[in-house]
Amino acid sequence: MFEWFNNLAFPPRVQVIDNNVRYVAISNLSLLALLDTPNFFEKYPLLQPSLEDAIRNDTDQSILIHCLRLLKTVGKSGNSVSTNTEGEKRLLHFWLSVLKPSLLDSVEERHCPVLKAALCNCIAEVGGGIFCHLPTDRRMLALTFMLRLCRDSDHRTVTAATRGLGMLVALPSLQNDTAFLTDCAEIMIEIAQYSVTKPCHQSVITSCTWALANLSDSLAKHHLQGEDNTDDIFPPYLVLQLIRMSIKSSFAACTNSHMTIRSNSVRSLGSLLQCLDGMSKFICIEEYPEVSDLCREAVHAIAKNISCGKVMKVRWNACYAASLLLKAKDELICSNQSRLDIIQAILPVMQSCPNYKVRINGALALMSIDQRSVFSTLYCSTVKSVVNSLESAVSNLEDSDEIQHRSDLIDQLCSTYAHLLCLIESEDFRHLSNELAEDVDMLTDAFKSALLRISPEKTGVFVEAQRRINSLEKGHEKVPHSIFPSTIVDTLMM
Repeated sequence: MFEWFNNLAFPPRVQVIDNNVRYVAISNLSLLALLDTPNFFEKYPLLQPSLEDAIRNDTDQSILIHCLRLLKTVGKSGNSVSTNTEGEKRLLHFWLSVLKPSLLDSVEERHCPVLKAALCNCIAEVGGGIFCHLPTDRRMLALTFMLRLCRDSDHRTVTAATRGLGMLVALPSLQNDTAFLTDCAEIMIEIAQYSVTKPCHQSVITSCTWALANLSDSLAKHHLQGEDNTDDIFPPYLVLQLIRMSIKSSFAACTNSHMTIRSNSVRSLGSLLQCLDGMSKFICIEEYPEVSDLCREAVHAIAKNISCGKVMKVRWNACYAASLLLKAKDELICSNQSRLDIIQAILPVMQSCPNYKVRINGALALMSIDQRSVFSTLYCSTVKSVVNSLESAVSNLEDSDEIQHRSDLIDQLCSTYAHLLCLIESEDFRHLSNELAEDVDMLTDAFKSALLRISPEKTGVFVEAQRRINSLEKGHEKVPHSIFPSTIVDTLMM
């Protein structure tokens, strides 16, 4: 079938075939690439010359769009064949045939935004495993092409190019390339500033904030690696500009078209604050007078998006951002009061939000706190909130369509409860022993079912919690009910 579709899609010049037939034939080649990827790559050399010739010379732009979409499909599906040496060679050959200056120039010279956008979508599919094996000049070609088209005059091209940058910054081999990350940040800031002075298409802003979220994740990973190399630090002033940009976008108008922007922006805030915290080990962030106020505004934006809103994607991304923020060590980035504000925003959401994923991420965020002192006077009320949330989840049997999410929530709440007990102090223990006396049976049943589902590598927190409670019980002669019954994890400690 490959040969048949190939002949129909790219017939000899002496043969005339209706272009509608060619469209379908090229689409079918894409299906073959998806359905039988290894065999398709074996035969791809037969297709390559005619495909490249069509991209360079065919006068029908629809044919070109179909060809570029075929390249995108082949590139994306090819990541599954790179698991062996032969497959990796074929995939490398494919990308070497795509990333040619002459081929890219031939598309740009047509001055068609749709074609340039399609080419951006194609290049964005290069996988991290194969990208690092490309020659330096081909890697630079892909990056500079994408960066250049982010400044194109048409919103369709800019949208695709910006989204392509968002995919490239997530590649492991580029997460430590400070020069490239800096170029990406400057482009995104430029787009954001342009949108303030002139009307900007919604898709461009959405794509830009999504790319910024990925860039922020890469920046955080880069600066949390702990390598003491001040020459490889991302410019701090750019981080502050990106935080300022994300704060503004996180309060975008509450319309459906803006919800994705808010979701992306609040996710960015968590990673950017984590990045700034990682940078504080190598530079003196106190030299930047706006840091304190800016971080306070960012915390407010995260807390606000946790607490309210009808779009659950925004709220669970805000909970995710909170989990990153609560890991920050520098008090200038996340003060004691800021941590309390985040905790107070999370607790009611964890108990009563109708969306399970929001509640799971809220409970998970509390596990980012590793010191009892952070909770101050909120410790016992936090533990009680987790128990109430667990009781609500266990007793809610109406959502038959959400059984898996409900189980995931129960498992996470059990892990969070155990984590909090690892931090418990003697005075907390006396108070909670009385407060939770009526909840012991419910806790026991919930934990027994959760431990059957939780993977063994995640059960260490339960063992540690039991050890902590056992040590406190020895100092208290009269404890009518254990807040962490020993029967729960006996099997784990054997």
